[in-house]
Amino acid sequence: MELVAAVSRGLIALVFLASAASKVRPADHREFRASVRRTGLVPARAVRPAALLVVALEAAVVPLVLVPATASLGAALAALLLAGFVGVIVVAVRTGRAVECRCFGAGATLGAQHVARNAFLLLACLGATQAPPPFTAGAAPQLACGFVVAGLLALAVTRLDDVLDLLRHRTVLRES
Repeated sequence: MELVAAVSRGLIALVFLASAASKVRPADHREFRASVRRTGLVPARAVRPAALLVVALEAAVVPLVLVPATASLGAALAALLLAGFVGVIVVAVRTGRAVECRCFGAGATLGAQHVARNAFLLLACLGATQAPPPFTAGAAPQLACGFVVAGLLALAVTRLDDVLDLLRHRTVLRES
């Protein structure tokens, strides 16, 4: 369970750090607010506060999930955010709104791949709630390995749209 908890907590922390950081710069935050507006789910006057709240909550997940005493709270907050994101994605897709994913900066139009990504991250939230035994010196290599795996998974999760875009272009080139 130590490894599961380390990988899950590291993954959640890195993904939410990347997500919050990608919305902090003024130009990026404007794009994120525009994306929130295009969902049609937030009244115009509430778009700015809603976008700020999302970024603040994403940033709050990072330390909460990494500190053992608050890891379950951090995982629960992450799970609530992810469930909310899935709801927004499903509504956007079902209503035919072309809303761009701004999770990690520029991205693709919201779709099934984003639901799948968030479902994967929801599973990681479950893993993050596992209470590892007290840290021992012998566990250091396992924890280090866990954080390396978490980093690789976070890279894959945060670059999912880019990878899928490359695969689509590769298929188009092959068919030509």
